[in-house]
Amino acid sequence: MIDILAVVWYIIIALLGAVPLYFAVLFFHGDTGIFKAALVNLLCAGLLVLLRYFFSMNVAILGLLPVLLIYKVAFRLGWVRAFFVLLLQGLIILLLRAMTSLFGIRFIGLGDFFLF
Repeated sequence: MIDILAVVWYIIIALLGAVPLYFAVLFFHGDTGIFKAALVNLLCAGLLVLLRYFFSMNVAILGLLPVLLIYKVAFRLGWVRAFFVLLLQGLIILLLRAMTSLFGIRFIGLGDFFLF
């Protein structure tokens, strides 16, 4: 059974993760807006939740290609640029986590969402 609180947590994290995704796509000259980035992030989070529910293996392996395909289609990028957007989004999130941890703010559970 799917835990409702976990689903709500994934939605909140996906919405917060839209900001780094938005800037990563802009850096690689993709077609985006903040609302579009939030929708794509929610779609990817939902996909990863479903993959984790139906398959007990690590979703990072199974979810990489579908997430890249979603980025490719949604932001009108090629496969390589979609991959680099994924990496840059992860780098931005890691930098933000490091900066906020200097002030004692911890994001518990963010690593669960961060397949990327």
